[in-house]
Amino acid sequence: MFSEPSQDNQWISSNMIVLQEKDMLGSDMANRRSTTYTECCSFCLSTPGCGGFVWGWPNNTYPVNQSRCYLKNGFVIPTSAARFTSAHF
Repeated sequence: MFSEPSQDNQWISSNMIVLQEKDMLGSDMANRRSTTYTECCSFCLSTPGCGGFVWGWPNNTYPVNQSRCYLKNGFVIPTSAARFTSAHF
């Protein structure tokens, strides 16, 4: 269930804070291709120890990040980055 986006473009989904246009560099525990944000979120929720994720949009500037899901094993401070959606507990 989603809440309404706030002024800083974040909302709550599956008890996670979701951030548009943000990346979280480091603390990668796994990655794989995910065609949708929802698929990436499900991957995180079903992986023990996952504390968040970053999903690269299909139109991401860098082909290596397009439709790619990066699971995080802890909280990483989000940084501004176009064409990414990040989420963390």
